[in-house]
Amino acid sequence: MGNFSRQFKSFFKNHRKVWEQLAHDIGAKFVKNGLFKPFEVIKTQDNFTLKLDSVTKMSGNHVQYITRFQTTCNASADLYFLIVRKHFFNKKAPKNTESFNTDLEIFEQKFRLFVSSSREIRPVLNRKLLLNIAEQQPFTSIRLELKAKNLELTIAALVKDIDQLKSLFVFMKELRNQFAKQE
Repeated sequence: MGNFSRQFKSFFKNHRKVWEQLAHDIGAKFVKNGLFKPFEVIKTQDNFTLKLDSVTKMSGNHVQYITRFQTTCNASADLYFLIVRKHFFNKKAPKNTESFNTDLEIFEQKFRLFVSSSREIRPVLNRKLLLNIAEQQPFTSIRLELKAKNLELTIAALVKDIDQLKSLFVFMKELRNQFAKQE
């Protein structure tokens, strides 16, 4: 039991150190919320806030750690899109959406994109952002969703690589800025 306890403490101590360093490096605020609440990294810039936190979910007898980036954006309230890695269970588009073809082969091989309005999403999800997702995101379970003006990126892993976290912060900032350009 003692070995498990040491491993558990080490796991979260490393997580905390990396996220504290990230906050320092990008000029964000590191928030320690308490014993059973996740750490947060909050970056406020211009007139928006980007938040990084983690959540845990039980899946049978296993604990699944999820890294989550959240921000609001200036999209229309009824605009919805979802990007997920391709697998057998996500072939069908969610209700009130359609599958969207990006004409970018490397993206289409790995991901599915579902949208509520292809006309509104085309200028936002440009080639550079889609290539970033397709080429630079190694995570097997990644989900990017815009719903009711809330933009959320979730990764089914506790990301502790500082360079990867910085890259994801830049990606979310660029995506949010794309929505700001559409105003």
